[in-house]
Amino acid sequence: MIFDATPPDPLPLVLDEAPDESLSSWLIRHAQFYGIAPSTFSRRVGIDMLTLARIDRRLTAGAARALAIAMRRSRTEIASMTHQQHEDRLAPMIARGKAAQTCVECQLRHRSDKRVTVVLKSWSQGWRIACPVCGSRLQEVDGGEVRPPSDAFEHVWDEARNGEELLTNIEHLAADRAAFVVALLHLLLLHRSPTRSDAPRQIARGRVLDVVVPGFDDFDRRARFTINGTTPLVVPLTIRIALLAGLSRTQNDPDFYKRMENACSGKESIRFDAVKIKLLADAHPTFSYLQQIRDSSPFWSRHFQQRRSKTAPVSPYRTV
Repeated sequence: MIFDATPPDPLPLVLDEAPDESLSSWLIRHAQFYGIAPSTFSRRVGIDMLTLARIDRRLTAGAARALAIAMRRSRTEIASMTHQQHEDRLAPMIARGKAAQTCVECQLRHRSDKRVTVVLKSWSQGWRIACPVCGSRLQEVDGGEVRPPSDAFEHVWDEARNGEELLTNIEHLAADRAAFVVALLHLLLLHRSPTRSDAPRQIARGRVLDVVVPGFDDFDRRARFTINGTTPLVVPLTIRIALLAGLSRTQNDPDFYKRMENACSGKESIRFDAVKIKLLADAHPTFSYLQQIRDSSPFWSRHFQQRRSKTAPVSPYRTV
């Protein structure tokens, strides 16, 4: 028989959490307040240092239980300080390690409240362009330097905010709709086929997003970005504004999706289909329209159907 470890005693004094503060930030502030190392504080509240390092993304039931006792909060309140509610659908859009952006207005307020080290959850969320606490525009953090995004896509700011809201509330969408929304983000960032107008514009390799938000490739040519393989949707803020605006436009005008497909031919078309199949099937293997995608996809017929007879008698994407 295995017994639970003795629960920690409640701390004598617990600091108030800042609005939208991440759990790790709140715990580290307590270690600073009590004048002890974070590793020592972790043991005091019933968790280990490894758990503290990844607690914003992965909160176990045991850690939630121990912290609820030690920190005098409910388990629900503890969980609300993590990215747990977004982990299923928006995990690729949560930056790992240091925060990707910051809110200067909130930083000033934290400094005046003697909470200099506060780190907000939204500073790691790759779908944010505005602060959920004060509404100010977020600014980029790069090597410790803070700078505002370019105004290249100022004309689509309102549409970008609509895209941000859609992703913020994605947990309320049906599974198939949520999966397709995330798939659209990947599809918008794919490379498209070249056009006659690309050469005069000095566009070597444009992206699908330029079809939905004209002028994107001109900006990308001057400030080319690479997609991080670990967190592929945590893109620079200027790019993010255009991406969210593109997402919003595809929701309001279904014709945009057809134009996205038409922008891809040859190997780009194969890649487009491959991304659709993988993302949608991984999210929900029983989507009824996956069969139609497979039947019309040269990628599927060339790579998957040939392998099926050698590796498995039944397709992993079979509809029911």
